[in-house]
Amino acid sequence: MNSNIETLMQEFFSNFPPEARVWLYQASTPFPAQAADELQPAFDAFATQWTAHNKQLKAEIHLIQNYFIVIMVDDDYEKPGGCSIDSSVHFVKSVGEQYGIELLDRMRVSYLHDGEIQNCAVNEFVKRYREKEFSPETVVINTLVKNKEELFSNFMIPLRESWLKKYL
Repeated sequence: MNSNIETLMQEFFSNFPPEARVWLYQASTPFPAQAADELQPAFDAFATQWTAHNKQLKAEIHLIQNYFIVIMVDDDYEKPGGCSIDSSVHFVKSVGEQYGIELLDRMRVSYLHDGEIQNCAVNEFVKRYREKEFSPETVVINTLVKNKEELFSNFMIPLRESWLKKYL
């Protein structure tokens, strides 16, 4: 993993156990440079009022690299249910709408290109792979991580280890 990203995530999520649940949302385009500072108060407010079955969830939300919204919840503290998960999706959607950025499109691929995060539609990525622009070693962002341990160990992985390997 890129050491800057790793350092940020370790700083942000240091108070969570390895099995803490994670949701990772990727932006269709990067958020503006100042977005992290603008959004953090709203993220903190949502996290502090977020409940499941009328019980407070232990959660944190952060914008990483101006591309990824990471929501982490300590399941041992209180487990989020369907309604609480729905409310987080609505919250993320509203953040995207505020900036004119799509955050719920799972048919996008984020990857590293010349040390920078880029993304495109899956079909465009596959086309570019077949044109030899990418290789099995191209680093992609694993948006399927389920917990803190996976986030820290498998956030950036080679294409050959990702769900996209079926296109190789």
